[in-house]
Amino acid sequence: MHNTPPAVGERSFAVGIPAAGLSRRLGVPKLCLPWCYGVSKGDVDASVLSHLIRTWCLLGAQRIVVVHGGGAHPVAEELDRVLQRFPEWGDLVCGVPTLYSDRDMYGSVQTVAHQLLAESETNAGGCSTHHCRLPVRLILSPGDQPHLQFGALQRLMDVALLPEHASGIVRARYQGRGGHPVSLPSVLLPRLAESTHPTLKHFLAAQVPEGVRISDVECGDPGLLLDIDTPGDLDAALRLACADKVQSVLRDEGKS
Repeated sequence: MHNTPPAVGERSFAVGIPAAGLSRRLGVPKLCLPWCYGVSKGDVDASVLSHLIRTWCLLGAQRIVVVHGGGAHPVAEELDRVLQRFPEWGDLVCGVPTLYSDRDMYGSVQTVAHQLLAESETNAGGCSTHHCRLPVRLILSPGDQPHLQFGALQRLMDVALLPEHASGIVRARYQGRGGHPVSLPSVLLPRLAESTHPTLKHFLAAQVPEGVRISDVECGDPGLLLDIDTPGDLDAALRLACADKVQSVLRDEGKS
């Protein structure tokens, strides 16, 4: 396999959105839920999926890979709807079915790694598009945290793309707790794609003995401690999103 490495000093990054599950406790996949908060304020047709894509586009992602369950999976259908609404995202975003339906979220994460490696391999054949080169980093952005503050994600990216973290793993934290999003260097993508670990947590822990440093970034966002798994979690996430909206309005008024 021949993968085109990132250019030295390049600040490119790709985003993986694992979404192959069905979210049975919510009754609908999380990425299909309506979400018109944060950067999606005012978009009455926004979903969690379109919100995440919009967020990462604004943060400068070079590639966004959405992993769904394949076939007529609701997330695949929602992605089609989103790309019809925003055709300008078509060259940036791709949807792929999970390669490992028996591995839950980690199977989706590994599918992202396979997809990015496959795309970069085509560069040997003369591909000229921006996503035919391996990104410097991969950001894993689960669909159960649309309430994360834009500033917190910006903070994570600013730190993860520093030269001193070029070969390390960077995780978002709030008061010493958290775990996602996680940023991985592209050098780990082949290892991730072929991993036999049961979960991402196990994979990350296994990299430390291999000399990979794991750094935690304090992002100042309490939403990092909340994943949307139940209707109660969704209510809590909506409260956080509304609180962030109020704070944003207050900041804007303070500038005027």
